[in-house]
Amino acid sequence: MNSTQHKYIIRERNHMKIHQL
Repeated sequence: MNSTQHKYIIRERNHMKIHQL
């Protein structure tokens, strides 16, 4: 896994969390 990909996944997860909240 690349660092960039990891950052992208984290960003998407954060977006989902915000949407859930």
